[in-house]
Amino acid sequence: MPSLLLNKNIADSKIRVFLEQKYQMKTGMARVWIKSIFIFCIAFLSVTQYIFSQQWPSHINQYKRDIGILASDSLQGRYPGTLGDTIASRYIYNRFISAGLNLDKPLGIQSFPIRTGVKPGDENTLSTPSQSFDYAIDFIPAGFSASTMLNAPVEYCGYGYSINSKNLSHDDYTNLQLTGKWALIFEGNPFDSIAAYRHNSGNREKVYTAVDKGAAGVILIARAGESLVFDSLNLSQVSIPVIIISRKTADILLAPDGVTSAQLDESYHKSGMEQTFKISQNLNARCKIEPVFCNTNNIVAELCHQPGNKYIVIGAHYDHLGMGGPATSSRTPEVPAVHSGADDNASGIAGIIALAETLSTISENLNYNFLFVAFGAEEKGLLGSKYFVENLPVPAENIAMMINLDMIGRMKPDSSLQIGGAGTATEFGSLIEIIEKKHRYKLQISNEGYGPSDHASFYAQGIPVLYFSTGAHTDYHTPGDSPDKINYSGIDACLTIVYDFIMELNSNYQLLHFSEAGPKNPEASRHGGKKVSLGIMPDVANTEIRGLRAEAVTPGKPAYLGGMLAGDIITAIDGKTVSDIREYMYRLNQLEPGDTVLVDVERNGEKIVLIIKL
Repeated sequence: MPSLLLNKNIADSKIRVFLEQKYQMKTGMARVWIKSIFIFCIAFLSVTQYIFSQQWPSHINQYKRDIGILASDSLQGRYPGTLGDTIASRYIYNRFISAGLNLDKPLGIQSFPIRTGVKPGDENTLSTPSQSFDYAIDFIPAGFSASTMLNAPVEYCGYGYSINSKNLSHDDYTNLQLTGKWALIFEGNPFDSIAAYRHNSGNREKVYTAVDKGAAGVILIARAGESLVFDSLNLSQVSIPVIIISRKTADILLAPDGVTSAQLDESYHKSGMEQTFKISQNLNARCKIEPVFCNTNNIVAELCHQPGNKYIVIGAHYDHLGMGGPATSSRTPEVPAVHSGADDNASGIAGIIALAETLSTISENLNYNFLFVAFGAEEKGLLGSKYFVENLPVPAENIAMMINLDMIGRMKPDSSLQIGGAGTATEFGSLIEIIEKKHRYKLQISNEGYGPSDHASFYAQGIPVLYFSTGAHTDYHTPGDSPDKINYSGIDACLTIVYDFIMELNSNYQLLHFSEAGPKNPEASRHGGKKVSLGIMPDVANTEIRGLRAEAVTPGKPAYLGGMLAGDIITAIDGKTVSDIREYMYRLNQLEPGDTVLVDVERNGEKIVLIIKL
């Protein structure tokens, strides 16, 4: 029996060992299975999180906050150099910080000087041999007057028109010899219903005509009942003194000739042309105009997870038109009111902030690095973006492309979105086609790289660009561009397209190849009614004081074929002065396709005459 018991105990122990081994195997396998499932779940969650990260997250509440602050009345239209402009730049700086971007030097606030306008000096005088006149009551210098003196005879020249077109011939300077004399001219237009007169009725246009006729100075008679207001926003001066006088001052000047300004004006309105004559009294004037400068800023931030890889610049301008006025490109220049610029371009700034925040959350999955730039002084001639491309914080060859958001806040009911620059890189076409197939939005695609916004500065430097906009509207450049009219879900729709493009590009990190797409010039877009073009990108900001600089020259266009180079300063066309973009466009509007003109330029201090066929 003992042996049997022993054997039984042995059997029990073997069974126990066997069962324990079986249990350990099962629990071990269970642990393996649990561990595998856990690893799978983690991987699944990671992949799912990455997939979800590719979807654009809505930022509607954020857009409302950012646009509401930037376009508030308290910032008074964010005019460059003003307190509102400074507050806006500081706000954007802080939003970039909260997005987790790097703003260490040379990034952060990129300050640069701009010329904001002019002011009258202390030495403006006007007199006849028998009487002196009071500044600001009897006369003022025009804001675009040259700073100089002139004591000379005066010739009355009606409204100062000299028009010779297919549909109209009118010359107020017939049989006049103006060399060394003042031209006395009425402000305004007595024939407003006729386009040819409207195009030649601005004070500058009248002065350009008088200069061409040989006048040494111009006296403009103010409109009846209007007070004299100095226009401080002019950015360039003409070559002769220009005085604006009141109707009372005009009557004193005309009294020895037995006529009043009202009689001359009435006679001109009736006849359509006035008999010109020499005024009995000489006029002696001193004009002194001083430029006004200030600083404004670009705000530059970096998202860099792949040192050594290429950068994508994502930019938008934050400045606007301030309180409006004649020299601000306001479409209601007679209305002094806050131009809040909710769509133009607080919407674009809200967009780049949202992109910065979203991309920073997935930075480890990005193959490109990013520079986010809020540009200053775009409305004054792309000054911020020009300064940026000339003072890049990274080597130019490290920039793959530039994405510009300008006016993305008014998507229309047809869900249309404008994309410019599609032809500036050979790879863009296929990438945009992929995006277009994924979305229901109506994409209006343009290949041309130039556009009247900051991407033009990059395109001129041979950098591929894409320009996103929901287009113009009736509130453009008026006080009506307010936050309550923004289509916030439309901003989301626009940024979905931008984000998906970035993700598609990011998934296949590659070198983009620049392709010239259209002229590098703003002539047609910024100045309607033009008959001819030289094919240049002019310096619309008037940074030269002796002419107009050609920022870029388009191959195959008249200027290029005539030998003009980027950097040339145009000083005259067919012997007639060119002092700024406005006089340049005035000269072009006098020409016809097929004309051959002589263009005077300065190149590295040397004066050169080019023969250019239009």
